[in-house]
Amino acid sequence: MSATPEKILLCVSGTTPSIITETFYFVAKLRQPNFIPDRVIVITTTQGKDKIEKELFNTPRFKNMCHANDWDENCFNLQDVITVKSKMGIELEDIRTPEHFHDFADTLMNQVKELVNPHRARPCIIHASLA
Repeated sequence: MSATPEKILLCVSGTTPSIITETFYFVAKLRQPNFIPDRVIVITTTQGKDKIEKELFNTPRFKNMCHANDWDENCFNLQDVITVKSKMGIELEDIRTPEHFHDFADTLMNQVKELVNPHRARPCIIHASLA
């Protein structure tokens, strides 16, 4: 018997974390059929991560939305906020150059490759939001 696929919401976010909560709410509540994520993964810059931490983890905003709708608030944690790194391993503050765009694309595609790896313990279904 195969494992139930993990539902993953994969988001790209800049410095506006509301795109994460709005997308989560849409796919979990308004989309038919509902897609209630088991896990939320976000690709962003260091500026974006700081804003996400400040607005979604240091306030009850995300938890309140989950509680109000009987969703698991633990599906999203700071460990799953992935910052784009340059080829030299330096986390990017912002995406400013063509090289930074390549670094962003590499980070995103490496994350997708990791999620769809056939040797992964649990298969997954990905809903992606590329804002």
